[in-house]
Amino acid sequence: MPLALQCPRCHGSVSVADDAAGQRVTCPHCEKPFLAPGVAASTKDDDDWLKLDDDAMPAAVPVVAAAAKSSSPEKSPPEKKPPQKSPQANTLGSLPFDDVDFDNVDVGDLKMPDQFKVRDAKPVTKPKGVSDDDALLAEFTSDLDEFTAKAETVPAAKAPAAPVKPAAPVAKPVAPTHASEFRVICSICSSVSYAKAAQSGKTITCPDCHSPILVPPPPKIRPKVEMNLDEAASFQFEQSPINDRRPDPYAKSAADLLEEASREEVVSGPHKYEDEPDLKEWFVSVFGVFTDPGVVMHWIAISILAAVPAFFILSTDISILRLAMIGGGTILGGIVVSCGFAILQSVANQEERVSEWPVFDPFGWLGTLFVALAAAGVAVVPVWMACSFVFGQSLISVAITMFSVYALFPFVLLSMLDMESPFVPFSAEVARSVTKCQESWGGFYFSSGLLFVCLFLLLATLSTMEPPIASAIAIFAVIFIAFTYFAMIGRLAYSIGQSVNAPPMENDIDRTRQLPD
Repeated sequence: MPLALQCPRCHGSVSVADDAAGQRVTCPHCEKPFLAPGVAASTKDDDDWLKLDDDAMPAAVPVVAAAAKSSSPEKSPPEKKPPQKSPQANTLGSLPFDDVDFDNVDVGDLKMPDQFKVRDAKPVTKPKGVSDDDALLAEFTSDLDEFTAKAETVPAAKAPAAPVKPAAPVAKPVAPTHASEFRVICSICSSVSYAKAAQSGKTITCPDCHSPILVPPPPKIRPKVEMNLDEAASFQFEQSPINDRRPDPYAKSAADLLEEASREEVVSGPHKYEDEPDLKEWFVSVFGVFTDPGVVMHWIAISILAAVPAFFILSTDISILRLAMIGGGTILGGIVVSCGFAILQSVANQEERVSEWPVFDPFGWLGTLFVALAAAGVAVVPVWMACSFVFGQSLISVAITMFSVYALFPFVLLSMLDMESPFVPFSAEVARSVTKCQESWGGFYFSSGLLFVCLFLLLATLSTMEPPIASAIAIFAVIFIAFTYFAMIGRLAYSIGQSVNAPPMENDIDRTRQLPD
């Protein structure tokens, strides 16, 4: 129902709709906005099933209360009062006892109408767990229902219809022009607080420093620009007036791009980096010396000459023959070292085959043998004596001695060869090559480390086998690794010689430097 109000500006009669209550409306007479009182009523949603109120209130049913006469002799009967009759009781069609006070009247003395006369009824049994009052009330339930069914409703008096007033012009709702809530900054601590439009001109307290803040007027709301796409101007692409324009050589059409994408890609092999190690090349560089048939024949011949006597001597219990193995082992070691030294010189000189074997000239290779034995003595003897004193003759001593040979023997041997003296185990050129040829030294120690680890694991495994068989296998493995080790030292000597004998780099920085324009 619209609200009839008066404009606070021109005092004209204004009709405001229910949904505009509590909002700013414009007066149709003076066209000035004002705030409509009240709160907008919420619409009743019939689809809202989650509600507890019923749609209609149930009709009231008249209930007649029956007063039971007290049978207690101790209580005195209540005093009877004359009934007070209302002058309008009979005129409105009410019962004769509508104005009777039932609290002080005995029900038996009343002249009840025929509808209320007690009839013979079956006694009502009192159910278990029901009180006396409920059982007494149940006796009159049937009579009460019959009486209320026959009763006629009294028509209510109709109020005179109010005169219809002419409808006032409806005010149009206006969008708010000022913000209902805005931010306020404290001038002392710069804290941000929020104030409402109703607090304009009032003083609030800062929540941080508790200083008073004067609330300024609310700011205006910026109007939002709404664009109607139906009325917006549309632009279309026009054909270029220049038709004979030269094609751009760097621009490609969509057809060309699609054609390039549809072509099958050429599957190329994996990219090979320059610093990526090649396993095949490493295997050839380490074990390539055995491609020489002379090296293979010397390895097999020396191994058989040493393994067969060792197998038969260890198979017997003759102690004299076992003492003879010491001398035979020394001679065998000298032959192996001499052959290894010949392999070293051939690889260092980049020869395809080993030509100077010490077998054909036994007295010509005694000098080189002495150099190799001196280098081995510097690397082995001190360490073996110290380990034997501390750990005894065990696998730990063998492992430490092998590590000493692994770390010191190549450096000492190359230093003696560079200085051409077995009594000088240090060379400045060899020491300088450690920093110049880092890749060569690193590759040598990596490869030799793998060989020594494999040899140590093999000796540890052979220690659990029978001595004759273990000695034969160990002789073949030791001679094979010795030849390989001397070949790697020869390749390292060749790399060091190339770096030391290489001509100095030409200084061309003046020619390659680009001068600014």
